[in-house]
Amino acid sequence: MSIEYLYAGDINTSQSQSSYSETKANPLTSPSVIQNCIKQIYKESFDIIKLRAKEVVIPDITGTPIEIKLLTSKMDSVLNYPNKFVFASKSSYNYVGFDTFKIDTTRGLPGHFYELTRIIGAQSIVYYSPEVEEEDDVYNIYATDHPFQSMVYSLQNMEYEITQGSDNDWIHKINYTLYDCNFSAAKVVIKNVKRLRDEKINQILS
Repeated sequence: MSIEYLYAGDINTSQSQSSYSETKANPLTSPSVIQNCIKQIYKESFDIIKLRAKEVVIPDITGTPIEIKLLTSKMDSVLNYPNKFVFASKSSYNYVGFDTFKIDTTRGLPGHFYELTRIIGAQSIVYYSPEVEEEDDVYNIYATDHPFQSMVYSLQNMEYEITQGSDNDWIHKINYTLYDCNFSAAKVVIKNVKRLRDEKINQILS
């Protein structure tokens, strides 16, 4: 398994310790616990993207999908590297019209870990992410210019502990390191012009 955007980030000095645990009926090492831990690492790492992302807004004037070239130019105004990892919700993916939305359900992790399509000429890979906000008449897309987690080290340094709980249950706990990696992030928001105008008026009045 090598999920590029999550696997080999360039680590900054800061890092944090975290853990994941489940109660199981037996003391045998559980692949599902490891898979669920990786899903938690994904979510925690995406939270870092949201905190770091610089927002750029594309006014939706016509109510029809924007050109992908416009989207990539907005990303380029924030990001520092031409190769990008792009993350969309189902609605934003379909609205922009990247390609047919089809999740891969045949592999070991949920389908959102694997690429949906590539933006030709922009050196960018597009993924679906359940962490991207879904809003009425608003389409959100995140992008990073480098991998945003270094799970290669998280996996190497994981500690899997199994201790006996109550009623013959067993507590499976994984201790791991969540790394702060060197990347820039963009949040592109495609928003209806009327909604933008109303929000501006409300901001002035308040």
